[in-house]
Amino acid sequence: MGGCPMPADVEVVVAIIRAGRDYQGRAVAAAGGPGYEFTATAIIRGDTAEIIGGVGSLTPGLVREIERALGEHGITSAHWVRYGRQRPRMVERSAR
Repeated sequence: MGGCPMPADVEVVVAIIRAGRDYQGRAVAAAGGPGYEFTATAIIRGDTAEIIGGVGSLTPGLVREIERALGEHGITSAHWVRYGRQRPRMVERSAR
């Protein structure tokens, strides 16, 4: 301890998901534009997202869009709590 700094780091492991057919992003929604129909919390562990606490209307199309967005952040599998699946789903990567 004598004068040596203690090593530390921070790993961000929580994300907020927002989605909707007309949703155009946080800035547009904050300015009064189209909002979102679904929101949830995602706990990120490595390349896996555990999606919990979802509220709102969720369709299979929105699930695909959310999984595409997760893929853009390096997430390769998603475990949807209470979305009819108990096993993780593979997230399709974007063709970017």
